[in-house]
Amino acid sequence: MPTPKVPLTPLVAEGDPAEALVAAATGADHLVVGTRGRSPFMGVVLGSVSLRCAASAPWLVTLVKLQAEEPKV
Repeated sequence: MPTPKVPLTPLVAEGDPAEALVAAATGADHLVVGTRGRSPFMGVVLGSVSLRCAASAPWLVTLVKLQAEEPKV
């Protein structure tokens, strides 16, 4: 695994994923969250952790769309 150019602190948290991410990022300047890129309909039906983080965090949130996985044969 390559060494990141920014300091990272691993953390394991329990509870609602969006609330846990925002709480863990308290004091940070920026939160980066990956998104699967589901359809808008699926995001509404299933909820979207990344969108909830973006809506509730009081600091900059960047959503990064993950690349599609290769189909498994």
